[in-house]
Amino acid sequence: MTSIKDFVTNEMNSNEYLGKDLSNDIVKKSKKKIKKVVRFHELFRFATKLDWFYMLLGAIGSIGHGASIPLLWFMFGQITDSFTAYDFNLCSIDFDHISQLFCPENVNLTADNFRQQYKKCNYTQFNVTIPADIQSSNKIQLYSIYIALIGLGAFLCAYIQTSFWTMSGEKQTRKIRYRAFESLICNKNISYFDKHSPGKLTTLMSDGIYKINDGIGEKFGSCLQYLSSFITGLIIGFVNGWKLTLVIISMSPLLAISGILYSKISARMASKEQQIYAQAGQLAEQVLAAIKTVFAFNGSDFELKRYEQQLKLTQKNGIKMGAIFGLVTGFDYFVVFCADALGFWFGAKLIRTENYTIGQTLMVFFTVINSMFALGRSAPYFQAITSAKGSAYSIWKIIKTEKEFYREESSEGLKPSKIKGNIGFRNVYFAYPSRPTLTVLKNVSFDISAGQTVAIVGSTGSGKSTCIELLEKFYDPQSGFILLDNQYLNRYNIQWLRQHISVVSQQPILFETTVMENIRMGYKQATNSQIIDLCKNLGIHETIVNLSKINMFRLVL
Repeated sequence: MTSIKDFVTNEMNSNEYLGKDLSNDIVKKSKKKIKKVVRFHELFRFATKLDWFYMLLGAIGSIGHGASIPLLWFMFGQITDSFTAYDFNLCSIDFDHISQLFCPENVNLTADNFRQQYKKCNYTQFNVTIPADIQSSNKIQLYSIYIALIGLGAFLCAYIQTSFWTMSGEKQTRKIRYRAFESLICNKNISYFDKHSPGKLTTLMSDGIYKINDGIGEKFGSCLQYLSSFITGLIIGFVNGWKLTLVIISMSPLLAISGILYSKISARMASKEQQIYAQAGQLAEQVLAAIKTVFAFNGSDFELKRYEQQLKLTQKNGIKMGAIFGLVTGFDYFVVFCADALGFWFGAKLIRTENYTIGQTLMVFFTVINSMFALGRSAPYFQAITSAKGSAYSIWKIIKTEKEFYREESSEGLKPSKIKGNIGFRNVYFAYPSRPTLTVLKNVSFDISAGQTVAIVGSTGSGKSTCIELLEKFYDPQSGFILLDNQYLNRYNIQWLRQHISVVSQQPILFETTVMENIRMGYKQATNSQIIDLCKNLGIHETIVNLSKINMFRLVL
């Protein structure tokens, strides 16, 4: 005799109950199958002219924002040279002698008042003697103004970058979400949802589109920002000290290699993680949909363990990603610190042998080091773009699919003014697309006359509901045909056909809206008075009114 535990185990792992446990299948498939991605330019396939204008402004902001840090280090080098390029020391000047030769009688120069009083003297006569201090003071003031202007420019560029990339990304994402949902409910027939579970589609519509938003929105702008900082820093470095620049960036290939490897590995693992989460979401949805059955067979612990298995797969994947990210980050800092040591050593040598100034050396050193850091910081944003390309492949696949049936608003097909209701099945064969080897209807033929009451009786899986679904044009027979008033069913307009069929299923579904709107879904032109009269004729009006008093916001007639 089969025990309850064995029965639950068998049922849980069968297609008829809650779906197979595909944990191991996911791992095997992910190892064999590399997720496809779209081309980079295809990420922006839904961008309008206004979106491109926003992205242009955002790109300008990103480039300006990224260039601000190298320019700041350039100013730092200039100021450093101004501080260190004095030709003399004020304390060694004979101020009494200079005052007697070049100044009016009432002006007596000292080390304390020299900066304020020297302009009263004929300083052009002694400018050749003490030019450095005065010129450096003026330069420092000028460079300080430049730094303030660079800060203001960085603020404006950062605002433009964030605002316009966010606006553009949100606009495109909203259109992608609409087109994907439109394709699902308008261009797909029921067989598509037999092959693609709602749980997976829901996860794809939420998590997948969120990743696309990351790849075409603010994170894309940040990627441009760091690339701009990298390129600007290299330009400044090569122009002001190409020898020192070449020595420092000799370490950069190691950073590039680690970044490329990390991007590829993380993209593959992110794809695998998304598949596992989609499967976990499907499992949770199936369990909650059949929660009564789960409770009836004391299957709560069993289902909890199944869900835990899915989460353990994501945990294992996340630990691997964290370990790889830690190794890459540590290696990047190791390379950068080695470049620091190499740069300081070679910079000191250039100061001694190549007449490099201290400011020039520091300027080149910090701009190039900042460029290397910027290149490393851009890696996560490249990963976001790579993940967006992978998610876009699945979303585009939904949107690109050709229409599988006529849209509801289509005018194609017969729309007779009157219908009798004579139904005929002729040698109908049918198997569900999700189970093509299991033929549900085999050579079924029968006639139902208008006004005749017919009961189709049979065991579970014998095809009772399948006959109704074929009448509603959810599926087409694999062979044979169906007649309605001696016309092939395929010739009728789908919207018209379904409006003339009334079905009360075993488990009716109510949408999260009012009762009136739920009833109107069957006939959109129905007036409020017609709906109320219908409810009164069915004897449910009083029940609905009482319910609406209890739950006014959801059940309002």
